[in-house]
Amino acid sequence: MFTQSFKEEMMRLCMEEAGKAIEGGNRPFGAVLVSEIGEVIARAHNTVNSSCDITAHAEINLLKDACNKLGRIDLSGYVVFCNAESCSMCMTAKIKAKINSVYYPLFFTKRCRK
Repeated sequence: MFTQSFKEEMMRLCMEEAGKAIEGGNRPFGAVLVSEIGEVIARAHNTVNSSCDITAHAEINLLKDACNKLGRIDLSGYVVFCNAESCSMCMTAKIKAKINSVYYPLFFTKRCRK
């Protein structure tokens, strides 16, 4: 569906959002919502500490912003990119919003013990 270079660009945007979170005294999480054709609809970052709101995770902020911009809660046909795997609250919100796909980086490390 998306090219590798597009996915990498979306992850770069997620990391920019994560940087904004850090600057605001929050944990480094960022997310981006795009249409199936690759149009960026919304970007958001974690604001839990700065807003004193335990639900203000990047993906929750993203979905709220996107729903307000689009004027609906059904986000079928949209894709979320985030810089980390979702917590159960965020994953449930994405399921409820009917998000088509979620992309996040996966890092593998090989540990060898002798």
